[in-house]
Amino acid sequence: MSMFDWQASTGSASGDSVVVVPDFWIYWVVSVPLTLAILAGWRLWLRREKDALLAEYGISQQQQQEQQHHHHHHHERQRERSQNIEKYMLHRR
Repeated sequence: MSMFDWQASTGSASGDSVVVVPDFWIYWVVSVPLTLAILAGWRLWLRREKDALLAEYGISQQQQQEQQHHHHHHHERQRERSQNIEKYMLHRR
């Protein structure tokens, strides 16, 4: 059984409208929760893989957070240096 009736007659002169079967709601009831379950399962799997890799290489959660914090500050310092160079170049002209 198809979800759409492509040959349906709706009384219009052009005859190009599509009629949805009455049971179309079943598609949404199945597909939305299934999609959400797949996304949740993928996220759980991804988190477990990340934790396993961190454990394999001996990186604790605290060390990971420190590395992220250091990385963030490094980018901030680079951005500040770039801005200072731009200001210097503009004032030099």
